[in-house]
Amino acid sequence: MMPLSDVVFLSLTAVWGIIFIAYVLRAYVKTRSIQLILWAAAAAALLAVGSTLLLYGFEGLELPYTSIVGMFTPGLLAAGLISALIKKNFGVYYAVYTIMIAGIYAATRAVGWGFAIALLLAIHVPSGLLLIFLPAIAAFRGIKPLALTSIGGLLISVAGVALATMAVGRPLLPVDLVLQIATQIIFLSTLLITLGLIMGKTWIREVKLWASSR
Repeated sequence: MMPLSDVVFLSLTAVWGIIFIAYVLRAYVKTRSIQLILWAAAAAALLAVGSTLLLYGFEGLELPYTSIVGMFTPGLLAAGLISALIKKNFGVYYAVYTIMIAGIYAATRAVGWGFAIALLLAIHVPSGLLLIFLPAIAAFRGIKPLALTSIGGLLISVAGVALATMAVGRPLLPVDLVLQIATQIIFLSTLLITLGLIMGKTWIREVKLWASSR
């Protein structure tokens, strides 16, 4: 059975995720900014994984769909940042890439865990780097709240890779350590990422990182 502290942190993550989804969907109605839909979908994927952990404990990581759905959180968060900070179409392309890799992963899990890990890393590694560096650059260029998103991106990148590799039976970090701190990291990273996005308001201000080169 999952410890009470883990239940509390996952529940807090779920509540905050619902608030964030409601906030960005309301903003989307006003602005029609594609990054808001991508971020809402990423949060919904996180809610699905978190709900699975609440229902089944960490054994829920072994369910077939958990690692698949878990690929969409970093992938679509990164896609939204690309749309907001670089170019809308590029973010859409990255979202399509995320969906394609997740689909291939779902269809080929029986091929072998080595291949499965390669597909997981094909989403988690580039998405993690984008979640760290894109908001960090934007923060340096004046969008200070996105520094929170960058810090949260670092945390969720480590947690995502750790949990994803556990889900396929090839943990990259000690299992006991991951289980001890996973829910706290999930909550803290979710809070930091989403607060940075909300406070940065990238959907109502021009913050393209390449604007100075035009």
